[in-house]
Amino acid sequence: MGRYSLKMNKRMEYRRLLTHVKEIELYVNGRIFNHLRSVNEDDVIELKPVIIEKKLHMDVDVAEDKMKSYLIFSPAMRVVHSVIDSQPANKLDIKTTQIILEKRSTDPQQILDFLSEANICYGILMDTLKEICEKNEPGRFLIAEGLLPEDATDDRIEYFFNVSGSEFIIPDENTMERIDYKNIRKYETVSAGQTIAKLHKGNPGVNGITVTGDILHPRPGKELNIAPTFSIRYDEQSGTIKATKTGRPFREEKGNCILFQIYDCIFVDEVSMKTGNVRFKGDIEVKTNVYESMEVAARQNVLVRGNVIFSSIYAGNSIMIKGAAISSKINASLNDITAKDPAPLIENLTEEIDKLINNLNQLPVHNMNSEDFNDVLQKLLNSKNKDLPSQIYETLYAFKTDNYDIQDEMILSLIKKTGSLMGNYSNIPDIECLCQLNAELKIILSRHKSAPIRGDIELSSITNCEVAALGNITVLGKGCINSSLYSNSKVFVNGYVRGGQIKAEKGIEINIAGSERGSKILLVVPSDGYIHIQTAYADTTIKVGPFSYTFLSEKKRIRARIENNKLVY
Repeated sequence: MGRYSLKMNKRMEYRRLLTHVKEIELYVNGRIFNHLRSVNEDDVIELKPVIIEKKLHMDVDVAEDKMKSYLIFSPAMRVVHSVIDSQPANKLDIKTTQIILEKRSTDPQQILDFLSEANICYGILMDTLKEICEKNEPGRFLIAEGLLPEDATDDRIEYFFNVSGSEFIIPDENTMERIDYKNIRKYETVSAGQTIAKLHKGNPGVNGITVTGDILHPRPGKELNIAPTFSIRYDEQSGTIKATKTGRPFREEKGNCILFQIYDCIFVDEVSMKTGNVRFKGDIEVKTNVYESMEVAARQNVLVRGNVIFSSIYAGNSIMIKGAAISSKINASLNDITAKDPAPLIENLTEEIDKLINNLNQLPVHNMNSEDFNDVLQKLLNSKNKDLPSQIYETLYAFKTDNYDIQDEMILSLIKKTGSLMGNYSNIPDIECLCQLNAELKIILSRHKSAPIRGDIELSSITNCEVAALGNITVLGKGCINSSLYSNSKVFVNGYVRGGQIKAEKGIEINIAGSERGSKILLVVPSDGYIHIQTAYADTTIKVGPFSYTFLSEKKRIRARIENNKLVY
């Protein structure tokens, strides 16, 4: 406590004002005042500091994402305030400074209980809490941290072969001279037992949690499934995918499902009367020539390294002929000659087995022993269902001898599943076994998928040929003479075109059309197509949609198309 006497300066006014602060008791002439007080020089002024008991103060500040929480802390304490000297003034504001007499210790459990009431229940930093209690100093402290979720990682496939298969380079006027025609297409094969891919499973991810206990779910990863086929063996534990046979690998992705197929390829030195016609469900490679009146039909690709003379080449996918093609039919537009669809035969087979099952259900066969059941089965197969055994035999025979799009492994599976219905009835002890057999056949039917079709044809030079393709037709050698070409995409001719006609659904690109001596040529594309010719001679007719034009003289760099409903070139 202090006693003060106001000695007035002659230049100052006689009366003065004193303000009151709650930390100090103001006495004037022995009376306490809790408000602004006017005093003079004769008044006795006393200022008595007040000892204040401050309670423990805590508050929390939670970040917007609830991943961090801060504690605003001030311990319980006893404090007193002392007066700070001030210069004389007409209105004197009493100023004080705080002096801590005693700080009360803080129990960590008090802080934990407060945090619990404030819904802070995860990630509390116990070391920080302990430090707060030990130092017992006021401040703002990071008291809790949440856990961010760990996003799941995607499954991924590691391929040990070129997934793009055979790469095809389309020549144009800018790259024509830089192409290595000997290596324009590259084929890749794998061997039986070879690891062709590996599935690496992704991390499933870890949940996160906020300081208030809210669960944060991770971003899910992409899960990949390996479709079962007869071409591969998949080990789920190790993720390895191995080929079960030798051939060309093919990979197809549909959503989260990965399907592998390996297409077989056969090699023949030549196709002639010595070999007979060659038909195969996979690829065919002819090392030399295809001779007169012979036929080559492949479900996938055909490669002829020599000449094709007065013969026919069919492919369900692409055709490449390295030598000359003379008076031949070359077709890469997928017809029944290349491969037949096995689905109708398998479907008919399952329908006949369904009839057998229905006839059995009309009899009390469910409680029969296997011998009695076999007797009933035999009687039905010799009466109401007598056509089923012969249909099974004819179906399997057709698959083995004709050109159906079905693999040999699948044929063996069908023989194993249906052979019991052709005489060995003891392998079918009850109707449930027969139902299971038919269900497996239906699964085989559902899994049968045709391979994607590119349908390109690559030729060296052609004379008097008929050529049709679903994809592009490319003539890389001297050119084509008196031939008919049709492409569902584009036609490229690196050399000349003399006589005949070319039709393409998208575009035609030719180096030289016709000759100086004259050669009638018809080039046709639809309205949205185009025709590019480096040099066109007289008697060359171009037709774009409904518009046509015949050149009467030599013309260079033709770019024919329809603009504003007119033919421009």
